[in-house]
Amino acid sequence: NDFINKNFRKEELLIRIHNMMEMYEHLRKIENQIIIEPLTKVYNRFYLENELEKLFKYYSQKSVAMLDIDFFKKVNDTYGHQTGDEVLKNFANTIKSVVRKSDIIIRYGGEEFLIFMPNTTKYEAMVVVYKIKKTLKVCCGVVNYTFSAGIADEGDTLVEMIKLADKRLYIAKEKRNLIIVK
Repeated sequence: NDFINKNFRKEELLIRIHNMMEMYEHLRKIENQIIIEPLTKVYNRFYLENELEKLFKYYSQKSVAMLDIDFFKKVNDTYGHQTGDEVLKNFANTIKSVVRKSDIIIRYGGEEFLIFMPNTTKYEAMVVVYKIKKTLKVCCGVVNYTFSAGIADEGDTLVEMIKLADKRLYIAKEKRNLIIVK
């Protein structure tokens, strides 16, 4: 992005290096703003659609878990949207505290989160999701909430695996506070 003539001063070189480093940092911040959801600080749908698809093919064994907070609309209606935001942050932080560094958390939609777990069967993923359930705490001192989940490790593509996990989530949501793997 820059060049310098052969006869240069040390100060000029240092200034140019400094400017390039500032530009690099600025571009990294912009990249993070594009792929990180600002409220929960987890990846967003843009990351899912543009990056995760590339990673999917590198793992022979992987699982996807779809988690959805039960009765979230009721939380917003009862306690307000600010408290609802706190519940979302609490939920995302709980997930982060349980999953491995290699697992990828994505805010899929409103109160729905997707966890991509490489080198994991759906039964191993179920253990992780149960641990999230066990770790979940009351938020804001008043909101005791649960979630439902669907987990899949079947499918040749990420889209197929997500559809199956979502279908299982839908079944779990009928009764609430369940995890479905079949």
